[in-house]
Amino acid sequence: MSFSVLSFCLIPVIAAANALSAFGRFDQGLSNCQLEHNQTKQACGRVQISAIGADGLRIRFFGVDTTSKTSYQLTFVASNPTGTSPLACHYGHCKLNATPWNGTVTSTSWTTFDHRGLPKTAPHALKTSGSCTFDASTIHCASRSRRGDTAYAKGKR
Repeated sequence: MSFSVLSFCLIPVIAAANALSAFGRFDQGLSNCQLEHNQTKQACGRVQISAIGADGLRIRFFGVDTTSKTSYQLTFVASNPTGTSPLACHYGHCKLNATPWNGTVTSTSWTTFDHRGLPKTAPHALKTSGSCTFDASTIHCASRSRRGDTAYAKGKR
C-alpha cells in the first residue's frame, strides 16, 4: 500500500479523534453554592459543564429542596468568545482548566422536577445576555432577558 493511500485512510480516524476531544462533560460538587431565578434564592450543590462543539458550553447548576422534595436545574448556554474552551476533554470525560475563562451567555433555562425526577413543567428557556466566568476556585454565571427575567449562580470548586 502506498503512503498516499495509507494517509488517505487515516484522515477519517484523525478527524474522529479530534471530534471526540471537542465533546464531553465535567461534573463536580460545589460548596457555598447559591442560585437565584427571578429573585428566588436557593441552594445548589453541583455543576455540570458540557461542551457543545468547539464554540459553546452548557453550564447546569443543580439543587434540591428537601422540604418539597423537588429538585431544580438552572442552565446557562455560553459561547466561547475567544474560541478557547475551558474544558479539556478526552473521549467524553472532561477536566476544567484552572486558567480563568469568560464566556457570553446567550440563553438560560429553568426546570423543576418532582420527587421521582420527572419534570414538573417544560423547561422555561429564554434568550438572555450575560456572562459566565470560571477560575481555579469559582464558577459564576449571571444573565438577564429583555423582559426582565434574571438568573444567577455561583459556587466554589
